[in-house]
Amino acid sequence: MESSELLFSQYKPMILGRAYDIARKYSVDQEDVVSEGYLVFVQVLKKFDERKAKFSTFLWINLEYHLDEYCRLQRGWDNNIFETEEEFDNWLSDTRIDTDDFDTKFLTDEARFLLKFILSRRWECAGSAPHKPTYSFIERTFYSYGWRKCEIYKIWRELKSWWNEMVA
Repeated sequence: MESSELLFSQYKPMILGRAYDIARKYSVDQEDVVSEGYLVFVQVLKKFDERKAKFSTFLWINLEYHLDEYCRLQRGWDNNIFETEEEFDNWLSDTRIDTDDFDTKFLTDEARFLLKFILSRRWECAGSAPHKPTYSFIERTFYSYGWRKCEIYKIWRELKSWWNEMVA
């Protein structure tokens, strides 16, 4: 038996348990959520870095986020107001702030992603989300996605500096 098959058989009970619990929470088809859980397992296998976390922890966090997000979408509870990058860019150009000053082309792709995450209010989807996206909440959230804390801090500072220049 290959190591990935061995891992799958070891973590299948966790995948099934999370899938059934989350499917019940949202009243959606359990088999669809189980299938989604298996896909999450495959993604986690590809992204896992043993220097950052234990496999079980990384899998659990990803199952929680992705299965919850999947069920929310199935129920029509998507809080993401930007479906595409173009839609996001159009929104930025329609803001009341001078669009010549409100230029995101000077931001890194990561900072644009974080800005989109904040402005689309995706942070409200998290179960214990604060009333506003604080740095500590952003750090915990993006760290669970596999971002390094030093990267998150650098991106947060870049975005904060950019934002302060835009509204000054």
